Amino acid sequence: MEHGAEAVEAVAKRVSGVTAVKNELQVVAPSRRSEVTANDKDITKNVQNRLKQDSALKGVGVDVNNGVVSLSGEVKSIDASAKAS
Repeated sequence: MEHGAEAVEAVAKRVSGVTAVKNELQVVAPSRRSEVTANDKDITKNVQNRLKQDSALKGVGVDVNNGVVSLSGEVKSIDASAKAS
């Protein structure tokens, strides 16, 4: 029997029509939760401030969920995309 993140991924992969699963789950013991707890508002602000320093990245949207940053939008070049990553 599978446990944790791998088990969740396996369930998702067995669903009809699913072609790929991007598994970003973290399995964290309750006693160690404080080590990975992130303040999403602070992270969002810090990422946005960094992106604003480069005019090619000012239009990039930032979404943070439990410390995982998702970037969205359009940039003018592949170089700008690489900078944002």
